[in-house]
Amino acid sequence: MRLARGRAWSEEDLVRLIRRIFPIPRRQVPVSIGDDAAVLCLPRASRLVLTTDQMVEGIHFRRSTHPPHLLGEKALAVNLSDLAAMGALPRWALLSLFLPPDLSRADLEAVLRGMARRARQSRVELIGGNITVSKVLALDLALVGTLAAGARPLLRRGARPGDTLFVSGRLGGSATGLYLLEGGWRWRRGSAWKRGAPPDMRQPATRALKLHLAPEPQVEIGSLLVRHGLASAAMDLSDGLSRDLWRLCEASGVGARLESNALPLDPSTVKLVGEKEALRLALHGGEDYQLLFTVRRSRRRELSRYLPSGRLYPIGRIVPKQEGIMLEDEAGRARPLLPLGYDHFRASRTPQGSRRR
Repeated sequence: MRLARGRAWSEEDLVRLIRRIFPIPRRQVPVSIGDDAAVLCLPRASRLVLTTDQMVEGIHFRRSTHPPHLLGEKALAVNLSDLAAMGALPRWALLSLFLPPDLSRADLEAVLRGMARRARQSRVELIGGNITVSKVLALDLALVGTLAAGARPLLRRGARPGDTLFVSGRLGGSATGLYLLEGGWRWRRGSAWKRGAPPDMRQPATRALKLHLAPEPQVEIGSLLVRHGLASAAMDLSDGLSRDLWRLCEASGVGARLESNALPLDPSTVKLVGEKEALRLALHGGEDYQLLFTVRRSRRRELSRYLPSGRLYPIGRIVPKQEGIMLEDEAGRARPLLPLGYDHFRASRTPQGSRRR
């Protein structure tokens, strides 16, 4: 294939580039990149947890607004978030590259180096994959994680009436970052930039853009919840709190009561769009990649011993299914909370953000 502004590359050239950027796996992977398949040597009695996700140009991102090194980071991060939601430790990755002819070699290398940086931070080893030509750029990753012997994975089912609902971080920032990109903001030299924007907007805009372009998966918290058996149900927040809470409740056969004044609104979002819009984005915006989980009331004190209150946010409680999923305002008035987050097959698609545009 021929990448833009350069000589034609063979598949072997690209494989050599990938091997140069990603470290050779340890002894648990005796056969990796370069053969027809990878071979793993597993620790005794451990269990595998597998996930896959894609980033497709025109559906999940635009090359014109998503810096390539952050695109590589995000492609791995969204998969890591799925492993975090199960409480698994990430170990290995398979990467399939779909490369358009107009992709420059510099941009391809930046994508790979961004992904490799995230892989090193997460102790993930790339052990194989595939390369093909495509009309658009797409990054398809499959991740393998492990659970220790006897550890029970976090599942969406398991919540019971009386459980407390938690989220692992502030909500709405990623959706705000998307809003900024669509409004002309760009990521330049490590911060947000827009011609003519007020100087006091730059700091919150930088935070929001970073949350959208390169989210932080909550692997450490997921692993802790599994290690100590603290969560009765869990999932990651990718398509909006309102929709993902509905999915957790459906799987568990329960309802929920959310407290609007307990939702941890992202401070950059509040500063940029106001509290009312920040609440809407926290409920329905999506792509926060925090963990949503439930804890039995009898285990809440134990949970606080492992994670300080500033790291976790109680946002409501689980109720019987017949009570529905409700949002309670500051005066105690409750109204139904509709699942208005992103649905891949019902929403109109405007290409920009992962899972959503």
